[in-house]
Amino acid sequence: MSRASQSHGIIFEYIPQGRYVKVCAICTKTGLEVSIVGDIKATKDELNRIATQKLHRMKEKKNPKPLESTRGIIV
Repeated sequence: MSRASQSHGIIFEYIPQGRYVKVCAICTKTGLEVSIVGDIKATKDELNRIATQKLHRMKEKKNPKPLESTRGIIV
């Protein structure tokens, strides 16, 4: 059975699988979804933090920030 919680525009879903738990993190604004697999003994905060980091990395990968201009010559 899965459980879901919502925090800061991210929905988390927890799916226990034996000694592990699969955590899905879904951005409510973009609909982007990522998942991680963690230790069933880990706290929700730890699992949420890791899933949130992965979600942010994926968002940056899909929408890369332009390079900041620096002083000097760009070749």
